[in-house]
Amino acid sequence: LVRIDSIGNIVWQNTIGGSSSDAITHLANTPDGGFIVTGYSFSNISGDKTENGHNFSADYWILKIDSLGAIQWQNTIGGNGSDLPLSAYSNADGTCIVAGYSSSGATGDKTEANLGGFDFWILKLSAAGGVLWQNTIGGNNSDIPNSVVPAIDGGIIIGGYSSSGISGDKTEALIGITDYWLLKLNTSGNIVWQNTIGGTSDDYLFSVVPNIAANKYFLFGYSYSGIGGDNYWMLETDLSGVIVSQETIQATGYDFGYAASICVDGDYVVGGKSNSGIGGDKTEINNGDFDFWLLKMTNCEP
Repeated sequence: LVRIDSIGNIVWQNTIGGSSSDAITHLANTPDGGFIVTGYSFSNISGDKTENGHNFSADYWILKIDSLGAIQWQNTIGGNGSDLPLSAYSNADGTCIVAGYSSSGATGDKTEANLGGFDFWILKLSAAGGVLWQNTIGGNNSDIPNSVVPAIDGGIIIGGYSSSGISGDKTEALIGITDYWLLKLNTSGNIVWQNTIGGTSDDYLFSVVPNIAANKYFLFGYSYSGIGGDNYWMLETDLSGVIVSQETIQATGYDFGYAASICVDGDYVVGGKSNSGIGGDKTEINNGDFDFWLLKMTNCEP
């Protein structure tokens, strides 16, 4: 972890790990000026790691660090399979919501059976890092949650992708091979609504951004469905998950969309990687293999 100032100078850094492989997947601000760090770990007790892992597989490794990068608490959470957290946010009371995926059955810290392949595994942690509740959500195939954010009207919004048909918690048929899967949970972690969104091929949702001023959610990822190869695919939904607008950004090669945010002027900025040259919606040459490709969008229109 490295903190830099407004002109890029290093303010502090901290190397955190145990004797095996440990990786960060997400960083979220906390109300006290610190951070929730989500990652996965194969390490047992060693180095900075204070708990053993489960079954020699990847576990959630959740840490709270202060504003100077020092560890305040940590929790190793997992079962007998692979468990990898991908996104988190902190509430005003210091609790946090963590979303990731799991192939574990009801073993170790996991209290529910595996539903098929990888499932969403959603946890609420206390301000001290203890598990307050958990929910395993999925269908008969693999389901991966990439983004968790507070719902504008209260509760939790989770966005990811699913290759499951109607089964388990999944109430809508698979549209293509892999679809966007958007869900709202209540504050207890139970499903309020869900929407399966996709075309005839593979569609991968990576980022959900609440647009509080417009009462919308902005969804961003990439799609193989429709004309051409990989395209950036973005949508806006209302507070019930119903699509209100969408835009496909198409170029000449492969374009993978991963990250999105909202700007101070209300527009969206999206980014990923592209090996496309000039053509379609791309106006600049390719510099070599894959490049960053950043766009600013207004209401799903470039």
